[in-house]
Amino acid sequence: MKELKRRKLAEDRHKNLYNIRKGKNYKEKRYSVKTELTSAMLANSQWKNHEFKEFNPKAQGLANENGNLHPLMKTKQQFT
Repeated sequence: MKELKRRKLAEDRHKNLYNIRKGKNYKEKRYSVKTELTSAMLANSQWKNHEFKEFNPKAQGLANENGNLHPLMKTKQQFT
């Protein structure tokens, strides 16, 4: 086999096989999970028809940058 590979008459091929099964959260139709409960949903009772994302009170918010950088500090950040 090594001789055939050396003369480029044969090559190795690999296959990736995956076994896919239906999980516990499998559903026929795809839908998006709502993240917010709005006053319109409460007024029209639409919230009964939707599934909501779990709320995580320990989640960190996005870091916001306050103020503007001095132009020299911006160039310093580019080089570091």
